[in-house]
Amino acid sequence: MTEKENEKSDVDEKFNDLMSKMHAEKKKWDAEDNDSDDETDALLSKAIEMAVEQGKGWKEGEREEYLKRIYDDDYLDPIFATSEEDLAKTGMAEAFSSLMYDDPPGRMMLEAKKKGTDAFMNGKQNLAKNVQYYRDAVNQYYESFHWAQKVEPDVPTVD
Repeated sequence: MTEKENEKSDVDEKFNDLMSKMHAEKKKWDAEDNDSDDETDALLSKAIEMAVEQGKGWKEGEREEYLKRIYDDDYLDPIFATSEEDLAKTGMAEAFSSLMYDDPPGRMMLEAKKKGTDAFMNGKQNLAKNVQYYRDAVNQYYESFHWAQKVEPDVPTVD
């Protein structure tokens, strides 16, 4: 077995151990049948406790560093950023940008171009509202240009 397979095997073994402990705990609670309406909170607390026993959770010093960072007066959580500048200060701008668009820039460029072409053709057909269609086409072409700038060419290097 390779080192990677050994690590995966260890993780699977720990997961299975955790799940078996949780099932045993749940069976014990079911056997007691103390007429409690919702055991979800107790089960979740026990699962968290078992996970921490297995080494999951905060590493040494991580929690203190995190708390220190969020209690800093200059800290702004990325989800509450109201401008591009605020988001850039959090260091999470690229992460939030990648969440919005899962497709590669080339595909996004082609989709925007197609939408622009469709809007332009609709403008030619609908004389009453053609100005709005043309505006939409220009906006879509602008977005397509934006995505085209993010496309990285796949050109082999010459050694």
